[in-house]
Amino acid sequence: MTKFRFALLGPLTIDHGDVPVRLAGRRQQIVLAVLLLDAGRVVPPERLVDAVWPDDPPRTAREQVQTAVWRIRQALGAPGSPDVLVTTPAGYQVDVDRTSVDVFRLDELRKHAATLADCGRPEPAAQLLEEAMRLYRGRPLTGLNSAPALRATADLLDEQRLCVLEKWTTLLLAADRPSEAAVALAAAAVEQPLRESLIALLMLAEYRCGRQAAALLAYERLRRALRDQFGVEPGPAVREAHRRILAHDPALTPARPVA
Repeated sequence: MTKFRFALLGPLTIDHGDVPVRLAGRRQQIVLAVLLLDAGRVVPPERLVDAVWPDDPPRTAREQVQTAVWRIRQALGAPGSPDVLVTTPAGYQVDVDRTSVDVFRLDELRKHAATLADCGRPEPAAQLLEEAMRLYRGRPLTGLNSAPALRATADLLDEQRLCVLEKWTTLLLAADRPSEAAVALAAAAVEQPLRESLIALLMLAEYRCGRQAAALLAYERLRRALRDQFGVEPGPAVREAHRRILAHDPALTPARPVA
């Protein structure tokens, strides 16, 4: 049976096999996004009303939610397939395998990668987190994240992206692949120039590539940005990384096996 795939780590998209499914209108998209974030669980209609009309819902809000659900169900209807969107006495439920929703696939990849990393297998763990990074297609819930009910979730998913990036590049460094780590971190540093944990990783990656000057420059950019914007210095962890790079600390470079 052909499966649906739902993507929230960017604009909301739906695919049934290789066929894209379109929803007409932002209201339907908000309703479906809220339901997908709780896939497999019943969502009461009041939550959907609050998501669509956070301040002053109309008297017909519940009826309009019912109409939106009906239109979503029509869009997701496939001949010979069971209903994806189910109505229960308590509300509505998206009845799909949770891993068909990219948010839950992301969680699965992170957990599997953590298990591999804990077992001392950085290479396959890094491959899983690279796959996780590819799930992101831009800002989560693009076009819908102005809705208060989705804004906090979008922010959380964006923070998770940065955490996955940092863990992925840490594993690349552990697997002695500093060039790949440096490329990914340098691109992210343009977007997040004040994120100290990211800059510290970039410094280490550049140093392991034999580019001490680039590592020190990354620190200076962070230092200037923090002083100009907030009047503070980098935190102790980044300062310590800077000191060790200046001193050519041998512990910064992994030992290579003797041939």
